[in-house]
Amino acid sequence: MKNSLRNILIGALAIMLFAQLTACGGPASPDKGIGSDEEIVDDRPAANDKPTIPENVAEGIENLYDFRFSERYDDRITDDFSISLSGEASAIGNPLFLLEKYQNKMDAVKEELYDGDGMVPYQHKRYWYNFKEGGLMVGTQYYEPDHVEYISYLWTDMQGAKTNQKVAVGSSEKELLSAYPDHLYYLDKDEALSENGMYGIIMIESPDGGLGKLDKKYDFDCAYLWQPFTHENLEIRDIAFYIKGGKVAAIEMTEPFELRHVYGYDRETGLKHTEEQRNH
Repeated sequence: MKNSLRNILIGALAIMLFAQLTACGGPASPDKGIGSDEEIVDDRPAANDKPTIPENVAEGIENLYDFRFSERYDDRITDDFSISLSGEASAIGNPLFLLEKYQNKMDAVKEELYDGDGMVPYQHKRYWYNFKEGGLMVGTQYYEPDHVEYISYLWTDMQGAKTNQKVAVGSSEKELLSAYPDHLYYLDKDEALSENGMYGIIMIESPDGGLGKLDKKYDFDCAYLWQPFTHENLEIRDIAFYIKGGKVAAIEMTEPFELRHVYGYDRETGLKHTEEQRNH
């Protein structure tokens, strides 16, 4: 009798459950998508990830603005192109990375703004700082409508400022040659000061673009360029180390418009000379 009653109750419950499922259209099949009560994650980039086209932009260059900030800058940041600072300068950022968003946290001795001449979607900004350990220049690509700028250039002769390979202003030439065993090109003084060369020093010495005679403070004997470009990675960023008296006198990092020291420069000879210095 008890078993019969239990069976009747189980059957009634089964009928009630079936009726409820039928009224609701049945259980959702896995191939019918996400239920309305589940959170839908939108992983599309934010609208402000694309630059704003200025109202006065020249006709025909709107395509220059067809990119995402995250792809052009943030996704390409790497330790290889960074400089660690010390002392007062560390308040600006420590380390500073090429292509990172720049937020000026300290009054500069000099600040300049240059037009992009319609060839690029940004303006150029330059900041010059003076500290007891030395000087620092920061160059940025500035998007005025969006009020954002990204670091595209760094130059410093601050004692102790160093790359991620621990090569610092004040390091010996031999320490540099040991820390960068590949892709290191020797530059004589003339090549280093060519139109492809020492942008920072030229701006410090003579902002109008002429150089004349270098001040002793910024003079150097030769330079080495670490340029890890290959046809696979297409990396155009580089680091220049300026040598004076057998030691690193200044460090320069940049993302130029195109590869530097290529046309008119014998790259194979540059690598060979570096190797000779390494074995000297």
